[in-house]
Amino acid sequence: MSKTLVKLVDSAIFPASLLIVSKVLGLVLTNNIFGLNWGIDHQIQQFQLFSVQIVYIDQQSSVIAATYSNIIMYLVIFIGFAVRIFQARFLHNDHISPRLLTKLAENNLLSILKSSFDIYLEGSIWLVFSWIAWFIVFVHYLLSLNSLTLCLVILVIQILSTTVFFRQLNREFEESKKNLKL
Repeated sequence: MSKTLVKLVDSAIFPASLLIVSKVLGLVLTNNIFGLNWGIDHQIQQFQLFSVQIVYIDQQSSVIAATYSNIIMYLVIFIGFAVRIFQARFLHNDHISPRLLTKLAENNLLSILKSSFDIYLEGSIWLVFSWIAWFIVFVHYLLSLNSLTLCLVILVIQILSTTVFFRQLNREFEESKKNLKL
């Protein structure tokens, strides 16, 4: 296997795990905070992805659980993506200010600096998982498990953060072109 593919798979494990864990923890927190009446159902049916499901007594409990767990899941994934955008903008080892470099060295934090390849590979992976998180919210909207407002708010945040990421990536390409011309 190529080094890039191994790095890609390795970099995708954490956000994939975080997506699942944040969704489950979101459900557990929501169930406990709101005191929802829920249970676990285990049935093997045709065309069903999972045989174990969390079930609720009424539709209102399902909506509350899905809405808040979706918010928690998306926030966790968005924070991971926002960190990658921040790294691309400020913690890039090719164009970091001397002042910030000195501060990082004084605090023994030089290890947080990353190369273009690492930053944009990880950023792309987090971008994909943030869109997957939005898609989960969208599917829950289609199933009437959360509101259109939540779906649209997350979509707007997603479009804006994707735009910021691609602008930063474009800026990196432009700087690379300038350096090649010199």
